[in-house]
Amino acid sequence: MKKGIKDGQKPNEIDALKQNYLRALADYQNLERRTNEQIGQIRHTAGKHLLLQLLDVVDDVERAEVFVNDEGLSHVRNKLLKILEDSGVKQIEVLGQEFDPNVAECIELVEGKENRVIKELQKGYTLHGEVLRTAKVAVGRS
Repeated sequence: MKKGIKDGQKPNEIDALKQNYLRALADYQNLERRTNEQIGQIRHTAGKHLLLQLLDVVDDVERAEVFVNDEGLSHVRNKLLKILEDSGVKQIEVLGQEFDPNVAECIELVEGKENRVIKELQKGYTLHGEVLRTAKVAVGRS
């Protein structure tokens, strides 16, 4: 009798047990991979949500700066923008550019150079090259 085979066990049974073990191991590894991907996606989505909330705060501070000349407001805005920049957020430059619906949303049409962004109503931002928030713009028409 071969060494390692228990009495009464056939080699086919052992092969079947090995195959079952390998399938179970592969299933577990796939589950672990999918779970890690889902966790990463949840973190990414939660991070984007937080960044969008910070952008709303930046917008509020910038609107307040129009009415109140306060060094403290400017300091808060600059700190928020630095945090956003360090997180990979960059402002989308649209003013004077040809309108691109991938990065901007046309809110109104105004007299001006055809299909050019004449006025930026709300800034747009990207996160690591992906649009985080589209810019809200006024586009020129002849």
